[in-house]
Amino acid sequence: MEKKLIHLDHLFADPNWEGPEIIYGTHLIKEATNTTERYAVMTMEIPWGLVKDDVVKQPEAVLYVPNTHLSTFEALEAQVPEGVEMVIGIGGGSSHDAAKFVAIKRQIRLLQFPTIFGGDSVVCSAVGLREERRVKYIGHSRAEKVYVDFDVIRKAPPQLVRYGASDILSSYTALMDWEYAASKGKAQMLDDAYNYAKNTLLPRLINNAAEINQLTNQGIKTMVDLFMEYAKLANRNNTDRAQEGSEHFVAYNAEYVTRRTFVHGSLLSMGIYIVGSYFYDKHDEIDRLLNEMGQQHTLKSFCLSADETRETLRTLQKFVHDGNYYHSIVHDVALSDAEIEAIIRDISK
Repeated sequence: MEKKLIHLDHLFADPNWEGPEIIYGTHLIKEATNTTERYAVMTMEIPWGLVKDDVVKQPEAVLYVPNTHLSTFEALEAQVPEGVEMVIGIGGGSSHDAAKFVAIKRQIRLLQFPTIFGGDSVVCSAVGLREERRVKYIGHSRAEKVYVDFDVIRKAPPQLVRYGASDILSSYTALMDWEYAASKGKAQMLDDAYNYAKNTLLPRLINNAAEINQLTNQGIKTMVDLFMEYAKLANRNNTDRAQEGSEHFVAYNAEYVTRRTFVHGSLLSMGIYIVGSYFYDKHDEIDRLLNEMGQQHTLKSFCLSADETRETLRTLQKFVHDGNYYHSIVHDVALSDAEIEAIIRDISK
């Protein structure tokens, strides 16, 4: 029986959610595909090429995921053969979200096999969609296992893997936004969640900055473990304010302005840098943290033109109001044309 997808504003519904089992090691695609079940793969050409020669049992279908639009996911699900009992997402966030969508619709088992970390979708239960002005979340999946193969991860372009850390370092600016919104009476401050993120989770990331930059086993494990911890925190408290704020809104608006899909973490590094430096006056600290983790934050690394960036910043305040996002400093403080030009000069270096 097909399961109906439930539209959600956020990805949190179960305070007892503990997330999937995380398996760390090497040569793990053999374990993931050593099955008697019929299965399908959601992936892209490059990540599939990294592992296809080592699968034990061949999949019934290998489907490439071009974007994260609902219509795309529906078309992919329709191509999955009847009788498939399991789906594996191999690659980055788009592949993982497509696999979650298929698992929910077909009510079949779900495994995830990341090859990069553009963000935390590999451990989150909801399906992330890009639809017009905002990211929307639908449904709730139950991934059984996430296979983190250190050797496969390190075969990807290093910067694409490091960018996963930006979806954790976003907590730096998100927590300031949460505190700001609470001071304006626009958000409820949950002290336990705020303090746990600020005093436990964020320091764990910062203390492993060098390991993340070098993509050691410890650095990779730190990113995945923190993805899990922040996801659990969001589910327990029914909010992801500890991890999502105006730095995410900058990223979302860049996608809206350009109508293009980016590596999530690359745009987040831009959002973190701009919000931390120009809205909260933390330039030196945020620049140091991004550099220590190997998070590039220039126009070239964002794959944005100066004109696209200018339009993203010029329309940011309208975007967050129209999209009904969490209240943040960018709701109240607009950048002047001179400030926008200063930012563009800064990130063009």
